[in-house]
Amino acid sequence: MLAALGATTLHPVIARATDGGPATATNRRGDIAILRQALALHPGLYRYNSPRQIADRLDRLEIDFVAAQSLEAQYLLLAHFLATIRCGHSYANFFNQKEAVASALFDRPRRLPFQFRWVSAHPLCCAVEHRWRVDNVCDGFECSFAM
Repeated sequence: MLAALGATTLHPVIARATDGGPATATNRRGDIAILRQALALHPGLYRYNSPRQIADRLDRLEIDFVAAQSLEAQYLLLAHFLATIRCGHSYANFFNQKEAVASALFDRPRRLPFQFRWVSAHPLCCAVEHRWRVDNVCDGFECSFAM
């Protein structure tokens, strides 16, 4: 249901930002108010969450969303919140974003600049894109992932 409401409901700051409106703290709070109104219509909102859990998460989302300094951070905050609803129809729909927003969020390299394989529980580099070649990363190099 929420996915059908489109980008202006699920991510109103994106719509406002691409329409030339300012992305002020007041506007961001207004965006969350719109989200609260839209969620009031959601038939499965409390299937896996209590009203208190949703209210607490919305309060936390509002604080974090208003403080977020980038479009990417806002989108991720919204996506993370919507995932807690556990409904396949409720997500920050990347197909419903305006072209400028989709480009800003998604038109970037999507992969690591190298491929790796797990060999004996060790990630070994097996291919590096030419434009990313550096002296210390080459075929057979063990990748170290800091988490």
